[in-house]
Amino acid sequence: MSADRRRLLEPAWLLHHRPWSDTSRILELLTRNHGRVTLFAHGARRPKSPLRAVLRPFVPLLVSWSGRSDGGTLTSAESAGAAPALAPSRLLSAFYLNELLIKLLAREDRHESLFDAYGAALAGLAAGDEQSALRAFERVLLEELGYGLDLTCDAGSG
Repeated sequence: MSADRRRLLEPAWLLHHRPWSDTSRILELLTRNHGRVTLFAHGARRPKSPLRAVLRPFVPLLVSWSGRSDGGTLTSAESAGAAPALAPSRLLSAFYLNELLIKLLAREDRHESLFDAYGAALAGLAAGDEQSALRAFERVLLEELGYGLDLTCDAGSG
């Protein structure tokens, strides 16, 4: 396989996963350099698979894959740090962030600032600052999608 079709140790966040065949998973990932990608993790559902403990939402990852960016095959994944300690009451907000990214981002569209904002939002949720973490993330998301808000003046006073 050519070197240009292999990605090594790419920073990523797992947004969603679902079963595929008997022992595999389909992963939706947000990566720093390739945006949102879908990868196939063969054997990830086997009882002794090392991927079972690593492939969890809200854990920073380093992933490697081969093939096309979208629809490629996951070759390895490892934790890139500790997951933010999210309180059970904050999990719904964290899944809300994932849902926004899955529904609004185009595949393979690179958004480095959004990748960083996602990590900052999870850290803010872990710190208990839910409202400001969500609003800051939503603002960055709107700017990256081309719908940024002009907050230099208001409608009432101009």
